[in-house]
Amino acid sequence: MGIVEEKDGKQDLIACIETCPEEWSNRLIVTELWVHEKIRRQGIGHALMAIAKEQAVLKHRRTIILETQSCNTGAIAFYQKEGFDLVGFDTCCYTNRDMERKEVRINMGYFPRRQKVTRLWARSFTARRG
Repeated sequence: MGIVEEKDGKQDLIACIETCPEEWSNRLIVTELWVHEKIRRQGIGHALMAIAKEQAVLKHRRTIILETQSCNTGAIAFYQKEGFDLVGFDTCCYTNRDMERKEVRINMGYFPRRQKVTRLWARSFTARRG
């Protein structure tokens, strides 16, 4: 799924998300999420991630998985805000010196059922207190 800007008869991709089902593990993998820097912080990344979350729910995927780099703090903060948690890391994904370079692959996961249970619990707790 992509968002294209047309200018002077030319089309430029300005945001996209790409997902891929991983059948054997019943996960949805976000293989690409990109928003051009000129349109960041406008809710586009959130809207694109909502598409992946909807895909996961509709296809009954148990989790959504993605990878980013430990040095990409902006992306990590965004994914955490979207409900993703750290689920693993790989210290030699990019080179054999990833730790020295301070660029380690981290895997983050979103668990739709866990999110639903958490929201239901919070609603129930609030209703009891109210």
